[in-house]
Amino acid sequence: MRLKSEQIIIVLIVALPAIFAVLTGGRFLSTYNVSILMERFAIFMLVSLGGTFVIVMGSLDISYTGVFNLAGYMTAIYAAQYGPLAIIVGLCVGLLFGGINGLLFTKARIPSLLVTLGTLGVSQGIVNYVGGGEAMWGLPVGGRLDFLLPYIFPNLPEKGITLFAWAVAATLLCFFIARFTKFGLHTYAIGSNEEAARLAGINVDRHRTMVFVLSALLAALAGILNVPYAENATAGAASGLLFITLATIVMGGTPLSGGRGGPHRTIIGVYILVVLLDGLTMMGVGTVELQVIEGIVLILAMLSVIRGSKTTQITT
Repeated sequence: MRLKSEQIIIVLIVALPAIFAVLTGGRFLSTYNVSILMERFAIFMLVSLGGTFVIVMGSLDISYTGVFNLAGYMTAIYAAQYGPLAIIVGLCVGLLFGGINGLLFTKARIPSLLVTLGTLGVSQGIVNYVGGGEAMWGLPVGGRLDFLLPYIFPNLPEKGITLFAWAVAATLLCFFIARFTKFGLHTYAIGSNEEAARLAGINVDRHRTMVFVLSALLAALAGILNVPYAENATAGAASGLLFITLATIVMGGTPLSGGRGGPHRTIIGVYILVVLLDGLTMMGVGTVELQVIEGIVLILAMLSVIRGSKTTQITT
């Protein structure tokens, strides 16, 4: 049964690009579209990384879209006055909301879903209040932060490709943390069996708080990088990413029950979903239809993981 699941994933990885290449007359594999795929992969991956750690721990964080928006907007505002130092402001947004999530979850014993739903509302409300619903354009947004996405690759959209390089670097770092550090080991241990982790001497509450902080910091980093890439900052920059991110994490093979999966599995989910959505877009599928498809994919991914958890152990 495990082999069947892995075979399905391999088929999707190989078959989807080939199918869309045929259906779009080769346009899907054009240099331009491949660069677009890399850009979308970068954003989805950066936002999904932190949430992956939280789910491996057996909890849930849905506040990252609000943190993404607020960190990006605050960075853009302060870039006008402080230049590159404004990045610190954006990262502090992640540190603050990650700490709040962790403390409310561990000390107040509020379920992680409800905690992060609340902080999602707070962070999104702040960015709406500060920005008044208006987008920021101009020099403070682009010129002061362009060093984050320097020109590296000739003949390709430099910002998107460099954004992809950031995503690759962040993914490799997260994979190393998850698989080869005590932090990662403790995360898997808590997700597998919280009581056993306590008996093994792990400070579960402190570690959970640290994981929520890491999740928010990664979401903030994604929001910061999105500012020079998009050359603007808006209150709804991450709109639509919430369910997409959950779908990519679960589809990749990180079950909501925790203890298995990880960043290396999320890569698979992000790849499949990015290819699917881009291919359907090139075929003329509208935004409303894509939202329906995203919901269906999320449901199917969860059903697959639930079924798989009862019959086999997904490779971590």
